[in-house]
Amino acid sequence: MERNIGKIWKVKNPDENVISDISSHLGVSRLFATILANRSLCELGQIQTFLGTDLSTLSDPMEMADIEKAAGRIIEACERDEKIFIYADYDVDGATGAACLYLFLKELFPYLQIYIHQNDRIKDGYGLKMEYMRFAARTGFSLIVTVDSGISDFAEVEEAGHLGTDVIITDHHSVLDTIPNAYAVLNPRRKECRYGFKDLAGVGVVFALICAIRKTLRESGFFAGKREIQLSQYLDLVALGTVADLAPLTGDNRMFVKYGLLQIRRDPRPGILALLDVSGVKREYVNEVDLAYRIGPRLNAAGRVGDSSLSSTILIESSDERAQDFARILSRENRKRQMEEDRIFKEARRIIEEGDLHKGRFIVIGSENWHIGVVGIVASKIAESYSRPSLVFSFDGSDAKGSGRSKSPFDILKILHECSDHIERYGGHPRAAGVVVKKDRFGKFNEAVQAAMLNLYGEEKITSVIDVDAEVELASLTKNVLDELEVLSPYGIGNPEPLFLSRNLMVSDLSVRNRGLITMDVVQGGIRFEVLAFNMRELKNESPERIDLLYSPKLSVYRGRSEIKLMARDMRLL
Repeated sequence: MERNIGKIWKVKNPDENVISDISSHLGVSRLFATILANRSLCELGQIQTFLGTDLSTLSDPMEMADIEKAAGRIIEACERDEKIFIYADYDVDGATGAACLYLFLKELFPYLQIYIHQNDRIKDGYGLKMEYMRFAARTGFSLIVTVDSGISDFAEVEEAGHLGTDVIITDHHSVLDTIPNAYAVLNPRRKECRYGFKDLAGVGVVFALICAIRKTLRESGFFAGKREIQLSQYLDLVALGTVADLAPLTGDNRMFVKYGLLQIRRDPRPGILALLDVSGVKREYVNEVDLAYRIGPRLNAAGRVGDSSLSSTILIESSDERAQDFARILSRENRKRQMEEDRIFKEARRIIEEGDLHKGRFIVIGSENWHIGVVGIVASKIAESYSRPSLVFSFDGSDAKGSGRSKSPFDILKILHECSDHIERYGGHPRAAGVVVKKDRFGKFNEAVQAAMLNLYGEEKITSVIDVDAEVELASLTKNVLDELEVLSPYGIGNPEPLFLSRNLMVSDLSVRNRGLITMDVVQGGIRFEVLAFNMRELKNESPERIDLLYSPKLSVYRGRSEIKLMARDMRLL
């Protein structure tokens, strides 16, 4: 019995001669050499660049279009004691970017008046809003700097200009044929932008900006006789926002996260330390998974079911005590979010399976009883469960507000573009998007989505292919091998965690835990490992004796003792 019908396991088969060359030249195991070859890292120069990257190899921030202009205007505002309005998105990327810019400017100019605004996810939604642009002008803010938003808000930027307020846009979302008439627009996706890495998160764009501000100040003599600010202290924020926004962990992003994690382990700021504490994560062992699944969700809970501004407030907080208070609030909000997510996901699965919606090419569902702040997470779980793109909507009056998720090769933005005649507004990334349609056109929109899928991707059967690095015996999983694998981290989109296949494993001690976790032991040739399996609901009613298992091995440290555990990705019951 297969757990997920339609999922194909594809074991990669790199050239054996290449594997031998890598292994002998680097003095590494053949398994490690295989993984490098699977990532097209075959030349020694390539490998050394990938494994030995440091911050000196980051792209030159001064090559980003408009960055000198933006840096100059912000410095001018600081030196003239102008009030600066930071307009950030409500998610973790927006919160970390806002905190990064705020803390940097405050360190340079302690008495500067800076205000951070984050939209309310439910009341305001995504993007710049007229009322806040007018509020900024009315209350004396002469400069608005956006974070993770603004690239498609033409009318709002124009209104701010008419009111005498300059707008600097920092964003990373897809760019239309034209850009808003702002004072400066920083976005690596602009066609004329020469910045060397295009896949920055919003917080990454902000980091490029503060690099440019520091460079401009240095060249002007600002730091003469003063201690120059060390920008590495902000990489914890850059790492957190980059991981939480699911940006590819390649190029600049990989270095941001690598060195940001080192910063957190060495000297975490009060807000991040408090979030680690309430999450039960030891700072010395924090990794990218903790940022993605423990810290990120707690910060996002502020915008999903609570006050979105709390996510930036905790990150700029200097008091350990107040940061702990904020972290406890965010943890409570996150528990509320988890309960709502579980309820909606169960209802959605029932609707999908009763209506055979999973037999379609694209799952589109909605309800007036579903919280808009949670539908994106549910869409992600549906896309993973049914191996096809999904859009989940919350019906609010005459509007249907939704969030969509997909995996390669399906580009959800491209699909939505094909259906634009039925959409009020949309935006996002190829793998994640937000969309608003009129409720009375929901049925027509669904038809248009299905037609767009067919038009773009043809009639070929939708399957989910899982790429497997190697088929291995459990005996090959030694601590030395895991130490080798560790240098490939941090893992994420574009740099996936190594995935292995082991066949015909004996199963014992299967146990159903909380929050969708199932644990069991697997044995092969006298070698035993514990397996952790999340959201494999079919196992709850099964007692398999043997399985084929797809997994990533992890070195787990508890009370100073380390052991290897297997994180299940998929399995077949034999």
